[in-house]
Amino acid sequence: MAERHTFRAEIVDAGGGGAFVRMGEPCHILIVIKDIRNKIGKTFANEVDVTIEEDVDPRLAEVPGDLKEAFAKNSQAQSFFNKLSYQKEYVTWIEEAKRDETRQGRIVKMIEMLKEGQKGR
Repeated sequence: MAERHTFRAEIVDAGGGGAFVRMGEPCHILIVIKDIRNKIGKTFANEVDVTIEEDVDPRLAEVPGDLKEAFAKNSQAQSFFNKLSYQKEYVTWIEEAKRDETRQGRIVKMIEMLKEGQKGR
């Protein structure tokens, strides 16, 4: 399996960037939030000048209390999580849940995935 890389995009003259999303091999699109599109006077399918660099910054995050409790019961999952460079994505996924049942279900799923050594959800 090929090594995956993460990149950071900065839209020239916009003071911000966007997120790359894979749209099949090897194509990607750059998602630009509405505030930035308005700022630069662009809309969907318009061209923009972008600088791209590899994003090597670790994505560490503050672990919420309920996730800490789950890790306390699952040291194997916590050990694997601690080795990840993109912890923030996992924590954000947990914190974006609107209902407590959803949040708890995501924590259970995350713990199982981490125990199995799965890096992505």
